Formats: sequence, C-alpha cells, structure tokens
Amino acid sequence: MVDCPVFLDSFQLLPQPSSLFFLLFLCFPPGEPNSEEVKVVGPGDSILAIVGEEVDFPCHLSPYLDAEHMEIRWFRSQASEVVHLYQGRQELHGRQMAQFRNRTKLVKDEIAYGSVIVHLHRVVPADEGPYGCLFLSSNFSGEAVWELEVAATIWRFCRPRSRTTSLYLSLLLPPWDSLQTAPEEELLSERPDRALGLEQKQQVSSAAWVGVGLARVFVPPESRFRRVTQANQAQLSSAFY
Repeated sequence: MVDCPVFLDSFQLLPQPSSLFFLLFLCFPPGEPNSEEVKVVGPGDSILAIVGEEVDFPCHLSPYLDAEHMEIRWFRSQASEVVHLYQGRQELHGRQMAQFRNRTKLVKDEIAYGSVIVHLHRVVPADEGPYGCLFLSSNFSGEAVWELEVAATIWRFCRPRSRTTSLYLSLLLPPWDSLQTAPEEELLSERPDRALGLEQKQQVSSAAWVGVGLARVFVPPESRFRRVTQANQAQLSSAFY
C-alpha cells in the first residue's frame, strides 16, 4: 500500500466546507442532465406560412444543452423524409428530399445552448403538412412535431387603389388544389374586367379575424375558386373602393 502523507496532511489543512465540496466533486462530477429530464421544444402545434415567402422552424433543448455534437434532423411526416440534416458537425444536403434542396438554411449560432433554426425559403403549396425536428446522441433521443399550414394572398387579383389598401384587406385562401385548377395567367388575361372571387353559397368554416389593419379569411378544404359574376364583382369592388 502506497503511503501519501503529504496529500493527507494537505487535505487535513483544508477547511471543512471546502473538503466536503471536494469530495462531492470527486463523487458527482458535473455532466449532462439526465436524458429523461431533457425535452425537445418546437415552434408549436401549427405554423402559418404564405406562399412565396419564408418560414422558420426553430427547435431547442430544454433545459439548455450543448447540441454541437448531436445529430439534428428536420423531417416531414417521418424521420426518413429529410428536410434538413445536421450530423457530425456538418450539414448533409445530399440527404434532403428533392423538394427542399437549395431552399433551406441552418442557423446554429446558439447550438452550444441547444437552440437551432431552419429557414425554409420560397414556400409552395406542396410544403403544407406535418413536420418535426429530432435531436439524437449516444444517450439522448427526442423530437417535437408541428403542422405547417400554407395560405395565399390574393390582393393582387382585386387590384385595389394602392398597395397599402391591398395589404390592409388581404384575403388568405387555402387550399392549394383549388389554386392549381385555374392558373394565374388565365385569371388575369382575356377578361380584365373580371375578378377572382368565391362562390356565393360556400360557407367559411375557419376562423376569421382582423389584426392591426389586416383582414384574413380562411375557407374550408372543400371550397373551390370560381370566377365571380358581374353582380359578385360589383360587391367585391365596393369593398375595395
């Protein structure tokens, strides 16, 4: 048995509180939180995005934990449908689904605190649906999921007097299978005196609200875009002029 009189003498000279702290440090060194206590926090239950614009998918660990050495994956309805992948401290663009290539950007300025964001550029109708983010390491795995809802603004079809007026009275109208039935070029050509509108008998089932000068109206999935009659056009024009 090796004798360590110098170490023992030095240890005995330490004040009692310091000695206790030193022993606790040796027995319970600081480290990562228990994996059962860590959870992944996403952007919420649902996000609204406008076609042609950008949407953010922020995710972070709670409590904050360094995620620089973790795999972080944004995906669609399942983990194999990769939207953006961070693995081995680098981004693997080759693993992305074709529809998301050259459209995503990772912001990892605060990855040391477990916080990252993916920007999705040029939102299209096909982007609508379920999404999620997954954090994965040797001793932790967790994910958060949400729904992306995509809407279109049709202020440009109504041709109000000014852009300010159009922004104040924007109408956001999903779904997108309806938009695809009538190309924009067709709607704006041939008959400039006609405006894009909604069928009179359709019922708006989603919530409608007004916020800081912006009116938004959501229509149910079964709705279809129709060309309005002259009577409907007059009613629509009176709302803008």
